[in-house]
Amino acid sequence: MKLRYWVLPLMLLQSAFAEKVESTDLKFSANVPVKMQMSKASNSSGKIVNFEGKDAGAGLSYLIQVDQNNEVAKSLADKPESLRPTLEKHLNAYSSSVKAKGEAVKTEWKKGFSKDVVFFNFEATGYSAAGDATFHTGVKFVHNGSIFTIQVVSPVDKADEASKVFLEVMKSFVLLDGAGATAAPKK
Repeated sequence: MKLRYWVLPLMLLQSAFAEKVESTDLKFSANVPVKMQMSKASNSSGKIVNFEGKDAGAGLSYLIQVDQNNEVAKSLADKPESLRPTLEKHLNAYSSSVKAKGEAVKTEWKKGFSKDVVFFNFEATGYSAAGDATFHTGVKFVHNGSIFTIQVVSPVDKADEASKVFLEVMKSFVLLDGAGATAAPKK
């Protein structure tokens, strides 16, 4: 069989592994290697929308969280210079809730999606129901007044794999707006 006859089946096989997650309301689209489940929670400040999927065989969890906090959106609109302290506070609250180990949270501010984003990595002991140590790698940024968190979580011994997979997810992550999509952040 000639090479050209293998190209189409190979293309179909590759696309079968990618699950598309898209929300026109939240204005994003991404491809991930697992099926994602959506959940929502509301409180007096707004709502949080979570998309979560697990690859049990690889030991990886994929999370996209959108925090539509009305108070945060208003404060950032009134004081755009408070973006960094707001995202750092949000990251500290999350890393504390999953019991990040000591001063283990490492952050790096970069430009992504034509805006400031914070990349993070840390190890934690409170994320897994079994109490196993986990590695978290992800990014936080604000889009349309919502705080987005995209992360991949793995056992500590699979940190390198989680970091590689996270970069693949980010390559396919697109923010949608009235004019179309913007570029994904580069790490």
